[in-house]
Amino acid sequence: TADMIDVELCNGAPFLTSVLAVARAHGVRTILSFHDFEDTPPKKEMLRKIELMHRHGTDVAKIAVMPREPDDVLRLLETTLEARRRFTQLGLCTTSMGRMGALSRVAGFLFGSDMAFAAAAHSSAPGQIPIGGLPPIVCHRRSLPTTRTRSIAPATARIPHPTCAPSNAGPDAHEHDTMRSVVN
Repeated sequence: TADMIDVELCNGAPFLTSVLAVARAHGVRTILSFHDFEDTPPKKEMLRKIELMHRHGTDVAKIAVMPREPDDVLRLLETTLEARRRFTQLGLCTTSMGRMGALSRVAGFLFGSDMAFAAAAHSSAPGQIPIGGLPPIVCHRRSLPTTRTRSIAPATARIPHPTCAPSNAGPDAHEHDTMRSVVN
């Protein structure tokens, strides 16, 4: 059983509404996610995604983007800071992927990111840090117990978001063995 599910935003409103309703009915917390494995969108676009996730009523809004240059990492962190100020009660998880984005994984909490995803055995995203490699500073805030999550991602999740297609979220949905969450 999962304590929390992670559902891709690109699945569309009807699917998201039904999945979130079923999750709530069973006491399962939700993460709505947006991934861009190719680029870092403009700040305004990332904020719109977070606002949409908030309107859907998710517990946590997650943005994971690929930086092309250091300014992209800074833009993600600025987006995180602004989102934290706008959506004070919404859980946030923001990550700039790959080696260049590692800073966002270990210092994102300084800008308002509440969670850091870590790999239990195998990395599911570029630049993901093994759970044992998370520095102690990431866990200096009150940590929640390790939680099992189930990701509902379309088969095209690694393709840039414009081509993202709905999923039937069957037994082949990705399962993250470990998620360490860090909250205020």
